[in-house]
Amino acid sequence: MGLTYDQQLGELGTATARVSFTHRDKAAFTDNNVGFLQGADMLDASLTLATDNKHWRFSIYGRNLLNEVTIGGDTPLPAAFGGTGASLSPLNRGRVIGGEVAISF
Repeated sequence: MGLTYDQQLGELGTATARVSFTHRDKAAFTDNNVGFLQGADMLDASLTLATDNKHWRFSIYGRNLLNEVTIGGDTPLPAAFGGTGASLSPLNRGRVIGGEVAISF
């Protein structure tokens, strides 16, 4: 679920505020339902100023603001790689705060 709000700032340009919230239940990741993705609640937000001529865009953003621990997958491994029940579960990034400057020409 998300919300976007645009506000015209005269000759300065347009400000855009965005916020989104997503929820994921625990879900099977593999065809045989052995690997699972854990449930997660994710909150993202951003604020962007685009100049009136659309050449410049300045943004600040936050992703995973609730700092949820999530994995990119849960792949079962053969017993030779860690024993019975071993799996490869790479972690996704935690909270990310950043900024961006973009130019279009």
